[in-house]
Amino acid sequence: MDPQDKDDPVSPANPASRVLRWEEYGGTWRVVARGASGVTVELCSCTGGEVLERWTSDDPDLITLVDTPT
Repeated sequence: MDPQDKDDPVSPANPASRVLRWEEYGGTWRVVARGASGVTVELCSCTGGEVLERWTSDDPDLITLVDTPT
């Protein structure tokens, strides 16, 4: 992995930023699973909630994000 990927907000190396950016552009997201391997997040369309991406990450920033009450 390129070390610069961590600075790219849409890189898989920066999942919390990907989720926040998705939300900024009007999309929705949800946690669909949480376990020892991390959290599984779905990124959904802003026009009806259609799942467009789904992935699992153990990134500590993402876990903090999903644990933070809104």
